[in-house]
Amino acid sequence: MRKPYIIYKRAQADGRVYHVAFWDEERSSYRIRRSADKLIRGLGEKARHLSPTRKSEVDAAARMALAEGLPLRSAETLLGYLEGFWLPGSAYILKREARDRHLSKRYTETLAAQIARYVKPYLEAKGKARLPISRMTASLLEGLIQWMRSEGKSATLINQVRKAVAVPIAEAWRNGLIVANPAAQVEKLPEKKPRREILSLEEVRAFFSCRWTDRRYLAANLLAATTGMRLGEVRGLQTEDIRPGYIHVCRNWQDGEGLKAPKWGSVRDVPLPARTEAMLRELAGANPWRNAFVFWGNLRDRPISATMIERSYKLTLDAIGIPEAERRRRKLSFHAWRHWYNSMMRGKVEDHILRRLTGHTNEAMTERYTALPAETIQKVGELAEDLLSE
Repeated sequence: MRKPYIIYKRAQADGRVYHVAFWDEERSSYRIRRSADKLIRGLGEKARHLSPTRKSEVDAAARMALAEGLPLRSAETLLGYLEGFWLPGSAYILKREARDRHLSKRYTETLAAQIARYVKPYLEAKGKARLPISRMTASLLEGLIQWMRSEGKSATLINQVRKAVAVPIAEAWRNGLIVANPAAQVEKLPEKKPRREILSLEEVRAFFSCRWTDRRYLAANLLAATTGMRLGEVRGLQTEDIRPGYIHVCRNWQDGEGLKAPKWGSVRDVPLPARTEAMLRELAGANPWRNAFVFWGNLRDRPISATMIERSYKLTLDAIGIPEAERRRRKLSFHAWRHWYNSMMRGKVEDHILRRLTGHTNEAMTERYTALPAETIQKVGELAEDLLSE
């Protein structure tokens, strides 16, 4: 029977330190090699007493490593898999991009940071840094959650970290790397959602009655208020996307990434009030760069700054008597226009139509895009026209 490992010394290395080669059944060779000192360090506190210069103790470390499932390439370990999952060009990210379900750079960087900041230290503290992905358990993920709770972390943050682990584990299960999905057994923590308020109709009328020094900011707020478009979708809007009576929402500008598909692939046609359409066409015609951006920026190849749009929103709220303290209490930001549009349209159009207008669909429903009938677009456009004048 083939030995699961062999112990040897490398001639060119320090003669005092042993090395271990583990048998790889798939390749039929001793291809997984570790120096004894590295192997012992990887085992953590429980192997601290072992010496890499004594063969009997190196043998004990090798047996301990086999029991822990440690002698694997880093990509085959749970931690290595998690660390690589959210990186640009990973198999998962490429899979999403191929289906026009792009993930923002900020989103993936955030989840990668959660792995580095919380998951890795936890696994290292538990001596599980080299645990094979096949030995991932629900209790390990639950332990991570309880550890973060004991550290005083919020339920929102803990659920983000859970997601950073659960999505890769679910993907490993779908790809046949593991026989079950243990993360599916671990529930999210209940979160206290902050109460969000929207502007009243009187406040909205006052908002748009203010004097605007730059019509780009007025148009950006008016567009979001009368269509429910996201900030990235507003910034990414191209002249050709403005159609008679509606906007074909098919782009999303993200700083550092450029133009992408809308979030969750929510390409859609959104009815456009005549007042808003006229303002957008006027703005596009005034573009000094003569490029495709409706909301042109200070640089030729970029749209208007997101920071400046947000700033214009806050300054205008200040002007109508809604100071920063109240904005914070009511959770008011440029994104609140989506909530306002959604709230004002509820009851006026069917919920399934409203979800398609705003792109509020879950991932399972974004596989394909279906256009709304022309009569529906006209009806909703007339309703949106009345939003600011009722």
